[in-house]
Order: sequence, then C-alpha cells, then structure tokens
Amino acid sequence: MVQLWQYDEATSQADAWQDMAESMYAAARLAEKYGVTLAIETEASNVVDTPEKARRIMDGVGSPALKMILDCANLFHAGQATAEAMRPTIDRAMEYFGKDIVLAHGKDIRPSDGIDFCGTGFGIVDFPYMIESLKKAGFDGDMMLHGIYREEDMPGCLSFMRNCL
Repeated sequence: MVQLWQYDEATSQADAWQDMAESMYAAARLAEKYGVTLAIETEASNVVDTPEKARRIMDGVGSPALKMILDCANLFHAGQATAEAMRPTIDRAMEYFGKDIVLAHGKDIRPSDGIDFCGTGFGIVDFPYMIESLKKAGFDGDMMLHGIYREEDMPGCLSFMRNCL
C-alpha cells in the first residue's frame, strides 16, 4: 500500500478551512490578473476532501480562474473504495463539479481498510464510465496517468487506458 501523505485531524478544523479559503481567494485573484487557471482536487487527506467541499470553495472564491481536477481514486476516504460505490461516487462528483473539470487523473485504487492507490487498470476505478461521464459534462481536456509506482507497469497501464478510450 502506497500512502503519499497521512490524514491529519487539523485539516478538518474550521481554521484550516479559513486559511485555505483565504489563500485560494488571493491566488485566484492573481490567476485572474495573469490569465492562469488554478485547479484543485479532492483528496481524503486534504482540507478539500469531498465533492461538496470542492463546490463550496469554488463558489466561495467565486473566480472563473478556479477549476477542478477529477481523480476518481481520490474521491474515497479510508475503507470506502468498493466497486459497488464507484459509479455513484463518480456521479456525485460530476453533480458537484463536473462542469468545472479542466484535467482528469487516471490513478486507480484498490479496496482496502485504508487507501491503496495503484496504477491505472490495477484497481476498481470504472474508467469507461468515468470517461463517458466526463464527455457528458463537456470535458475535452487531457487525462494524466499517475500512481504507477513500478516502471514495468507503465506499458500495461497505457494499453489499458487506450482500450478504455
């Protein structure tokens, strides 16, 4: 199991949200000034850890420069990743921020008691459904594969994704 960073209880506190929101507001104003797009993504160990919170920060900042990254593996908190939960979870994310997605991530996740990210095609992310959902939302951008921790897995991950497309 690869864990990039650990959850810290402090990320769910009101002052963490306030600090993040103030920083995002300032960053978004600079992004607008310089014609830059900022993109955030949900992740269980971050302050923005649900699609609802993603929508809340985007609406609160109120900037056309603030957009979303969709990483379906990051939509799950510890112990929640199951094949049965995948499509409803993707649907929920698309409902909250689908129209604001500017980049997709092709990372995968395996069911576990924690969070077990893995290379594309080695887990339970329903990539054909994800891709179809992105198309329905009007997304025509790029997908970046990551979470592929072993170099020898890259050809298989690329082949898997090409077949999904």
